[in-house]
Amino acid sequence: MRWTFRSRNTTLNHAELGSLGYLESFTTLSILGKIKFDNHASKQESSYRGGLDTHENIDADFSLLIINDKTLQHKTQIKANIPSSTPSSAHIFNDHRFTPFTLVDREPVSATSFVLTLHPSTTLPPSEVAAQLAAPWTANDLWSLEVKQPQLQIAREYTPLPNAPPGALRFLVRAINGGEVSTYLSRLPLGATIDLRGPHGSFDLQARLRPEGRLVFLAGGTGIASALQAAHSVLDRTDIPQPDVTILWAVRGRDEIQATQAAAAATAASSRRPWWIPFHAAAPEPELLTPDIASPTQTTRDLLALQSRHPALQVHFFVDADTAPLSPGFLADTLRAAPAASHNDTCALHAQTRHVAVADGGPNAGTRSRFPADGPACACASPPGKNLLLVSGPDGFVAAFAGAKPWRGGGQVQGRVGGVLGELEREGGLLRDWLVLKL
Repeated sequence: MRWTFRSRNTTLNHAELGSLGYLESFTTLSILGKIKFDNHASKQESSYRGGLDTHENIDADFSLLIINDKTLQHKTQIKANIPSSTPSSAHIFNDHRFTPFTLVDREPVSATSFVLTLHPSTTLPPSEVAAQLAAPWTANDLWSLEVKQPQLQIAREYTPLPNAPPGALRFLVRAINGGEVSTYLSRLPLGATIDLRGPHGSFDLQARLRPEGRLVFLAGGTGIASALQAAHSVLDRTDIPQPDVTILWAVRGRDEIQATQAAAAATAASSRRPWWIPFHAAAPEPELLTPDIASPTQTTRDLLALQSRHPALQVHFFVDADTAPLSPGFLADTLRAAPAASHNDTCALHAQTRHVAVADGGPNAGTRSRFPADGPACACASPPGKNLLLVSGPDGFVAAFAGAKPWRGGGQVQGRVGGVLGELEREGGLLRDWLVLKL
């Protein structure tokens, strides 16, 4: 990704900013006048768009531009004044500008996480609002919206939860120490305005999943939001054969799962080690979600609702210092029970090697209906498709189980499969019938 900054008679490109010493420290650059941002990267190269559109040229007047190149390199974020707009009479979503929504509810989940419910700030009739809110779920298997922090003028992407109340969006948020956007959201009062931009589609699961295949989702912490989206996308459809879906959810504390005093006490007593490390002392077996679980949190209730519609859905909990960890052995046993899949190393949709350099959501964003006319064609024998193994959570969680997502051209790409899954593939070839996607 290459950025060019123009201010009246001054032009600074990314390399020149580095030569001026802006790359190693948090630097404030005051520019008066008009700034033009030219991004020469493709649309798919931006999973974290930060404050600026990274798929088109933008002209905007700014009095202050804050550049933190380390953030740009590692999160693809640029801090700057972000354009906002009032929703038109016809649209509540906008791919390029932020539109206002109203915070109507905040439900605590744990000591650090909560679910926000938002309504669009619009005068459209309820039927039209419902239709527009439903559209991204029809067009995408996985999708997100950017949330703006107006004081610092930065943005972060969040994954909407399925099955929101009529006319609403819901987000699972964890307030991270030092996280500007999550901390901002945790302090907003009801009735506050929250600016959103998008939707932004991610991987097409339908085109990649083998008919009657398996989908296994490794979720760390709030990565469960993407797991709920994925399960909803492939299970709540009646026009495709039902796949076999298993969710493996690793959390630090039981209060993410059960809203009880015992859960809070167990969380406080848990160790400080990273909870995704796949080893610690002997502990009880992982727990299987069942309808009789006591005092479920909102997130657990969402999983139970999905399970009630699809009883074959299995959800396993891995609670730090409370259950056995998500171990290589458990994961290997889960992956072995999968139907065989066809193999073609040239297929852009189903070959793991063809995904190494793919940016988030690429080479296509959305479902089959969003494929361009010259989009990636499946080159596999019938039946096409793979079993899908999705990994979502903190960077350390994803890296530990599937390998890090390297940065290339200013954005993150899939990279090779490493971590625990890489070892399982090298030792026993367990991934032959699977396609691994890192979210």
